Amino acid sequence: SVIQEYCRLIEQEFIDCSPYHTYQNDANIRSLLIELYRKVNVSMTPDLNTSRRHSFERIRLEILSHLDHDWNAKKMAELAHMSISHFYHIYQQEFNQSPKAELIEARMDYARYLLLNESLQVNEVARMVGYENEFHFIRHFRQRFDITPKQYAKLYLNPRK
Repeated sequence: SVIQEYCRLIEQEFIDCSPYHTYQNDANIRSLLIELYRKVNVSMTPDLNTSRRHSFERIRLEILSHLDHDWNAKKMAELAHMSISHFYHIYQQEFNQSPKAELIEARMDYARYLLLNESLQVNEVARMVGYENEFHFIRHFRQRFDITPKQYAKLYLNPRK
């Protein structure tokens, strides 16, 4: 474990008495204490972290299952009964991505899938993934895939023959 490794390093540094060993041991002891603190802190609050994680996973599922909804920061935060800033902070901690960024990413991935259906127009796909404004959708799509939705559909529906 990490703690055992720090203990081994401290012992070895003490025995070797290499140059600057006191400074190195001081750093190793500080690192050991940080690791111990982290372990104790995590073990004392598993229910809170687990409960919060499950709660946010349910909220995430609600948002990503309804990509066509008009999600905004306020609506997402209301699902968690939190302020917008607090919701964004915790969401970022739990999923390493903001809810807005993850929503856009999911919408773009679903749009890419929908575009491969020849019967759908770009404006229809935009509405199906939650964009009222087709040009806003096209801008996000191009940012994500470096190609417009129409170009994407042409490229993958009619590959070179």
